Amino acid sequence: MAPVRGANSPTRQREVSEIAIDPVCKMDVDPKTAAAKAEYKGQMYYFCAPGCKVAFEKDPEKYLKTAVGGEGNHHHGH
Repeated sequence: MAPVRGANSPTRQREVSEIAIDPVCKMDVDPKTAAAKAEYKGQMYYFCAPGCKVAFEKDPEKYLKTAVGGEGNHHHGH
């Protein structure tokens, strides 16, 4: 039997599922449409808004040390 090919191919699904986490406010951010991005120690970080990038650049380690449960830090009110 031949393998089935078509629009339901898993490779097509994976292309659109890449999501980053804003290290400041912990929101999901699509890297392709992120409002801002910054590189720190060889790692690229994506932000939901320029204000989160500014906060991150002032003290990156503060936000990178914050583990899961950092909700409530979202301060610019979208």
